[in-house]
Amino acid sequence: EEEPPTSLIDIVGESPKVVKEGDCVKMSVEVNPESNVKPSSGDFTWAIGAGLEKPDGKRVKVSADGKTLEVCDAQLDDETVYTVCVEVDGMRDCEEISLKVLVMCEAEDGPDKFEGDVWNPNDNTKCECKEDGTISCECVEQQVDCDESTHEIYFDEECNKKCAVKPGNCFITGDPHYKGFDGARHDFQGACRFTLVETDDFSVVGTNGHRADNNDVSWTDSVEVSFKTVDVYLGPDGEVKVNGQKVVPTYEKRKKYRLRLCVDTTA
Repeated sequence: EEEPPTSLIDIVGESPKVVKEGDCVKMSVEVNPESNVKPSSGDFTWAIGAGLEKPDGKRVKVSADGKTLEVCDAQLDDETVYTVCVEVDGMRDCEEISLKVLVMCEAEDGPDKFEGDVWNPNDNTKCECKEDGTISCECVEQQVDCDESTHEIYFDEECNKKCAVKPGNCFITGDPHYKGFDGARHDFQGACRFTLVETDDFSVVGTNGHRADNNDVSWTDSVEVSFKTVDVYLGPDGEVKVNGQKVVPTYEKRKKYRLRLCVDTTA
């Protein structure tokens, strides 16, 4: 077989061809008019991949004129090199066409996406369909005025950027010793009911009582915690009430115990 003085066939369009998973794609060649040859359909042969497999005639079909190969219901396994050769008048010429299959990502809401697709499910979120078929989402940067010395920035579930007071803690211990949110410590021996913490929707009220054998020293006898629509009462001897109803805690009282109540005020 002689080498042609010029290419006998040329690829129609670009290589690689790109197709979405499950769709159809056509790969074609055309006869170079400068070659002065007129091949028939039988002069064209197509082969698939390094093993040069023949098209199966089902999902992968060759057109009647031999110049086009069509792949339907494209799968990731179809992503390879397709070789087409023409042999005419003792000359032979071949072209290779690569196929890129874009994997599909199944979206929970809306139409399915394909590899490389980028979209915004809301104003503050950007998502991308990855080559492994997964969807990766991230929050879009937003301008929020926030004093980071006393506050912290966070994103909620809808990727809204928010500013909240940094978590703090206070405690009462012993007979009784206090530590405030600012870290200051002090003691108070009065026997009374008083507010420890109060905001618009959150409060902690403590009741001090004297020890039976010493009226000069008091301790915290009970604590009442209110957050929005929930009221929790922590009383003597491990008594617990929620919205006025007595409940049994999931612990057994021992000689020494510590009961810690955490309230998420961002909920």
